This record gives sequence, structure tokens and C-alpha cells, in this order.
Amino acid sequence: MRCKAGNYVYHIFLYACSLIKSLLLFKNIPFLADKLVTKSMAPQIVLISGCSSGIGLATAVFLAKDAEKHFKVYATMRNLAKKGQLEEEGKECLGNTLIIKQMDVCSDESVNKAVQEVLEAEGKIDVLCKFFYFRQNITSCCLKIAAS
Repeated sequence: MRCKAGNYVYHIFLYACSLIKSLLLFKNIPFLADKLVTKSMAPQIVLISGCSSGIGLATAVFLAKDAEKHFKVYATMRNLAKKGQLEEEGKECLGNTLIIKQMDVCSDESVNKAVQEVLEAEGKIDVLCKFFYFRQNITSCCLKIAAS
């Protein structure tokens, strides 16, 4: 059984994910929020690091499971041997709106390779989210990449 504080944190996380999803869908333009998003819109290409566990994994699965398929998620992690939980939680969208790749954020070569693979496959990256642990602290950042 989850404690009250745990439930509170979980609900804040779900609210934050919904807010991120809304901002991504409407490109941060508040007056378009009431406009309908059609299924014919191209999905946003999302590259997320730190997806072997925690908030990176949860964000990747949350966006990949979007019923309207507004997102195609490239979930990355340093060690692909740890992809089991991500594959289990995202099994219904694996290979479709969820793609798993290896990327070590501490290696420029690894990052360049992963980004190049996504660009070759999709032609763009719309959103970059990075989640990784560093010296017992979680560092996170979510950036909207300007569409060219």
C-alpha cells in the first residue's frame, strides 16, 4: 500500500506529464489549447535519455502510450541490458511509438551516434528530454527543439 505522501507525489507526476503533453501538442501557444488535434498530424519525435528506470522510463511509456499517437518516442539508456522493465511496461507500443536505443550521455560519440540515427530515420527531433542520475541527485531537463 502506498503512503499518502507517495500518492501525492505520484499525482503531481501525472499532472506534470499531462502538462508537458499539452505544451508539446499545442506548441506552447495558449490560445490554441481549445483547438482539436487531428490524427493526421505528424507525431512529435521525442528523444529521452535515462529510460532504464524512474522518471525517464515513466515519461517514455506515458508519451508512447498516447491513444492518439501524437508522439514517437526514442527511449535511450546507457546499458541496454537494463531495458527489461521498459519493454514490459511499453510492450503494446514497442516498435511502433516506442523505440529503444543505446545512448551514454557522458560520451559525445554515443550521443552523436544516437541523434544521427534518429535524424536519419525521422528527419527531425522535436523534443529532447534528459533524465539521469549523477552523484545521488537526479538531473532532469526537457527542451522543446525549434522546428526548422
